[in-house]
Amino acid sequence: MAKSSKAWLKRHVTDSFVRQARAAGYRSRAAYKLLEIDQKDRILRPGSRVLDLGAAPGGWSQVAAHKVGPNGRVVAIDLLEIAPISGVEVLKGDVREPQARAAAREALGGDNVARGALERGYAGFVVNGCVRDTADCAGMDIGLLALAANPTRPQQKSPGERGIPVAFAWVKFTPGDWLYADRDGVLVCATKLI
Repeated sequence: MAKSSKAWLKRHVTDSFVRQARAAGYRSRAAYKLLEIDQKDRILRPGSRVLDLGAAPGGWSQVAAHKVGPNGRVVAIDLLEIAPISGVEVLKGDVREPQARAAAREALGGDNVARGALERGYAGFVVNGCVRDTADCAGMDIGLLALAANPTRPQQKSPGERGIPVAFAWVKFTPGDWLYADRDGVLVCATKLI
């Protein structure tokens, strides 16, 4: 073993964060760095989606899974094998390759709203609020109109209601109405036009 490797190994074995990580069940001392970042910036919230690139051995993924909880999603990807981690979907691959990027995007569940609407046979939908994953939605055969795009996960405050009239953007939407939309706006009709 090279002299520099021996020195690194000695520092590593005696490092207080390494010992602390082992005692806490973390796979690496890096877990404490993510905990420090999150304490300062609050980047990991319950329900968030996290993609951990270069994730081996998985210390950050362990912390992220705990922080985002059961309603969140953590996907870890690395060229190296990663032993399974509770609450984390582990992928082996090179994120620079299209197949690995596609697998990570699918695992994170992007464009869920649009995909769900497609599966239900909708031709399109209108959102009184913000949507995310607009690039993914743009590639789908479905119409989408929203007030804006936003990169963060929404915090649902109530289960919502179905089958009731709603109004926003000076338009009243009644169940059963036909909606016709393009980039310029929405037309609402009580009867089918096309």
